Amino acid sequence: MNLKHQSQKGNSTKLFLALGLLFAFFSLLFTSCSSVYQKAESEFDRAAYNKAITLYQSYLAKNPAKTAEVNYKIAEAYRRSNRLQMALPYYTKTTEAGTDKLTAGDLDTLRYYIAKALKVNKKYEEAKLQFEDYVKLGINQKLKTLAQAEIENLENINQIAETNQYVTVVPCDGINTENSDFAPTKWMNKLVFSSDRRKEATYEGTGQGFYDLYSFETSTDMSDTTNACVGTVKIWGGDVFNKAGTHDASATFSPDGQTVIFARSGNGDKKGESDKEVDDPYFGGKGPRRSACTFCGGCMTGCRFNAKNTLDKNYLYLAQKLGVEVIAEQEVYDVHPINNANGQDGYFVISKKSTSLLKSKSTFSTKNVIFSGGVLGTMNLLLKLKKKKLPNLSNRLGMDIRTNNEALIFNITADNSYNLSEGIAIGSILDVDKSTHLEVVRYNKSSGFWRIGMLPNVEGGNLFHRIAQLISKYLTNPLAYLKITTVNNFGNKSAVLLFMQHIDTKLSFSKGLFRLKTSLTEGKKPVSQIPLAYDLAEEYSKKIGGKPMVFLSETLFNIPSTAHILGGAVMGDNIKNGVIDKYNKVFGYKNLMICDGSTVSANPGVNPSLTISAITEHAMNNIPYKRDI
Repeated sequence: MNLKHQSQKGNSTKLFLALGLLFAFFSLLFTSCSSVYQKAESEFDRAAYNKAITLYQSYLAKNPAKTAEVNYKIAEAYRRSNRLQMALPYYTKTTEAGTDKLTAGDLDTLRYYIAKALKVNKKYEEAKLQFEDYVKLGINQKLKTLAQAEIENLENINQIAETNQYVTVVPCDGINTENSDFAPTKWMNKLVFSSDRRKEATYEGTGQGFYDLYSFETSTDMSDTTNACVGTVKIWGGDVFNKAGTHDASATFSPDGQTVIFARSGNGDKKGESDKEVDDPYFGGKGPRRSACTFCGGCMTGCRFNAKNTLDKNYLYLAQKLGVEVIAEQEVYDVHPINNANGQDGYFVISKKSTSLLKSKSTFSTKNVIFSGGVLGTMNLLLKLKKKKLPNLSNRLGMDIRTNNEALIFNITADNSYNLSEGIAIGSILDVDKSTHLEVVRYNKSSGFWRIGMLPNVEGGNLFHRIAQLISKYLTNPLAYLKITTVNNFGNKSAVLLFMQHIDTKLSFSKGLFRLKTSLTEGKKPVSQIPLAYDLAEEYSKKIGGKPMVFLSETLFNIPSTAHILGGAVMGDNIKNGVIDKYNKVFGYKNLMICDGSTVSANPGVNPSLTISAITEHAMNNIPYKRDI
């Protein structure tokens, strides 16, 4: 009995051990495959397309079930590295495997570019059919227009091919090779051109060499076509014009031949040489050194890479070089005249520490004061000061408040093929009509804090009606909302549609017990639901397979949000009509100015930052220049 029991126990142990090893093996295999795919995605995202293709092919060999998605990525890698001809077989394999697992955006891209790939492979009839298919089914209006033009070209391609040719093109040995040879230009009886024939370093995007500048030199007159191909080819410009690990191409020369301009890329990484600083490009070298943009999408929350042209790198930096002292982390809470009530002798400015619990106070005396705290900061302070310390301020203070009649709508997707955070924060604007504009705004991948304030949009009604609508939305599509609410890397998977409209609504600010109070003085009351804005948001969300979300204050309380509050201290020809004159000087006081968004008296319907800068520059240009600085 004991021997049998021990034998059974030993067999059980062996079986358990075998199962454990088998589980470990498959876990390791799965992890390895997953790691290969993730690495392929990473290489694709950084535009190292040749590496990505190799990794995708390795992954596909072990995961044939992913044929459609992976072959699509391989085709896209070839296309994005200007090898569209080689993309065709992979686009074809994608369609043969079925496109049901592709996103709407990827399917649209596939439909258009498989037609382009057929065309470059000289399969003109098939290409024409595919372009016709795209015109019917495509969702990108720009590509549909291009597809229609392609159809018209392909209908005439035979006629074009049969047309008499009056120019004969003859390749020259040494100049024309199996490599990429392009962009020729004549310079001092030499032909300077670009080529990737030198293979000392490999560009990860294509697996080929980096472009360099070459020259074709001949002892005869280059206009003599009888000996046009007789000469020598060599690197032109040496290391000065041909930097290792970068593309140097497309040279052009000044009329006198003394100046050359050419294109130099990064090192194969689409972020370029973002880790290297260059001299100030904006103010003739007077500003600080800068770095290249990394396209991280963090422009709005603060550039961490010394690439954005922010105040501390332009106005404040240049002012500091002239001797200005910038005292940071201070909140001004009192300004009152010295001696004369009109401020002729200057002002006392009293501030407190804004970043500590113990609010240490500081008092400054100054001849001139410029308020530049933004609309909310400036209005909050001036409305308080008007009650006692600066009573002569115009009664128009706090009036003529404008918004851009805005809607800020988050569009969130759970589709892992999207990285919406990559790029500059605002890179495009859509003019919907003459008074309506739409910007796509991105934030960097770490901007997940927004998530906690988001809810689906609902329309009208009282609080209970809105909550009922909200619950209904969650119940009718619980899985979709669960996915976008809990999605990993919220910053990567969300983009904000900033909708702006020019309307003539006016509000006013007044000082409340704890905060500024808002009142409608003219026009229609701004609302949190703008039908056109949400129609556009729905269309955008469909394209990325996501859902539109808004701030919870809009969903629950019908309180609209704005990114561009303006007015409150607008210009006028006298104290009854405005708070400041045309030079931004405050009516009722000497040596007092306002220079920020509160001076803007109209609703521009677009981002007002350049308008504010222009008004401020105009005001500063009318201050007498101190020659001794």
